[in-house]
Amino acid sequence: MYLWSGSRDNWSKFITVTPNEDQHSRVKADLPVGKGMSDHFAPLVYMKINDQPAKSKALTLGSKVLEGLEWLLARRGPLSTAGLTDITTFVNTKCYDFKLKRLLHDRPECDVPTSQYIHAYMERGFARLAKPIYDRVIRHVPQVVDQILVENDKSDIIVVTLPVLQPYSRGWIELASGNVFDEPVISPNYLHDERDVQEIVRAIRILEDLTQTPEYKEHNASLFKYKLEGCPRGEEEGYWECYARHMTYSVYHAAGTAALGAVVDERLRVRGVRALRVADASVLPRLPTSSTAAVALAIGERAADFVIGDTQHELRYSYVNATLL
Repeated sequence: MYLWSGSRDNWSKFITVTPNEDQHSRVKADLPVGKGMSDHFAPLVYMKINDQPAKSKALTLGSKVLEGLEWLLARRGPLSTAGLTDITTFVNTKCYDFKLKRLLHDRPECDVPTSQYIHAYMERGFARLAKPIYDRVIRHVPQVVDQILVENDKSDIIVVTLPVLQPYSRGWIELASGNVFDEPVISPNYLHDERDVQEIVRAIRILEDLTQTPEYKEHNASLFKYKLEGCPRGEEEGYWECYARHMTYSVYHAAGTAALGAVVDERLRVRGVRALRVADASVLPRLPTSSTAAVALAIGERAADFVIGDTQHELRYSYVNATLL
């Protein structure tokens, strides 16, 4: 792992902190940089909704034009919100009783969520229009994409993203070579720990229970079960475990590779290296049970306070020395 201070052109400032035998970069500080990487990851689960007759393309286009005019003229209507994406839920799946089909609150840890439910709505036929974006962002194999296109032609779909908020699996980042221009080797090691798979399965089973409630039954809700190569059929035992390993992707919240205590001190200074700090989510020893955005901003602001404070201290020290002279 390379760390640097100063400009990109000042290559003499580069240091190697995870040396291997085959690498020739000079070792400035031997620290466990790149170890203990954790990341939020999530499967996409598709819930079919069949509560309205199919609209003609002309009628669908006309309704969208009216929605657009409503937003332009009055800033109201469906386009004034993110729709179902406005709705998110945090749940500790370990505190859900599958026999009683309800969440319990019988111990303190139930206050800390283990999974998040993020919702997005796809109107009938929308998947085909958005296929280029879907292919670029999600990158499912064609066999999976084709199945959802066919299903979305028949049904509206709620896409539920289920981030695992307290993952047990840990990965790493390592140098690929001694050349500073070579990209590092990143091994996130998702789902290596079976407890993460079971967390996903519990979260999906809670969704299944929700589809049996009157509110969801009113809209004929049901989970769409893909035909996945190497997986049991949807109604067979072990399907959701296999689904988790096929349909899970990164939420891009990687953290922990320059952890507090191990790599940086309490003022975010890299141990054993002068004038070098780390100020991003990599200093977190463990992930927050939410998005990393707010935490990363707080780390950046704290680092700025440290730098300003140290600079002021150095200026005062220099002034005192100059006065004494």
